[in-house]
Amino acid sequence: KNFKKINKGELYDLVQVLLKKSESTGCEYADYYALYKAVEKTNANYILELGSGISTCIIAYALMKKEECQGIKGEVVTMEESEFYYNNFLSIIPEYLKKYITPVYSPRKTANFKGKLGCFYEEIPYREAGYDFVFIDAPTTYYPEDKEKCFDADLINLINDKKLNNP
Repeated sequence: KNFKKINKGELYDLVQVLLKKSESTGCEYADYYALYKAVEKTNANYILELGSGISTCIIAYALMKKEECQGIKGEVVTMEESEFYYNNFLSIIPEYLKKYITPVYSPRKTANFKGKLGCFYEEIPYREAGYDFVFIDAPTTYYPEDKEKCFDADLINLINDKKLNNP
């Protein structure tokens, strides 16, 4: 109900269009609402999203609205491990949101972290000032070849590699 009210239903209408084009299962409307509000209410302008999809467009839309109000252009760097979903995502991005989105395809890797198997993106782009906000929705934590479910180790790597603005 609250999500439908954002900008007189404009964001809800966008999601309806994207849902018809996307092969991804996406998030729930409550997740989209919480994500939009989090970007809207913070000073985050440089966002890292781990797992591309409709949520990326929600973030980009929030950044667009912030730019309209504050005059500061933001960016969401969005990572995807699956070539299929990466290509599908590229096909659904509305033209007016493309200037806010930097899509990155990066294979999923695994490694041991103190005896626990963790998965992560092979290479998250470095940004001199770091990222202000991270939304984690991937990578997939279980592949049959892993022989066990992984935890997402990207946050550990982001902290260790000093890629966050304020960890």
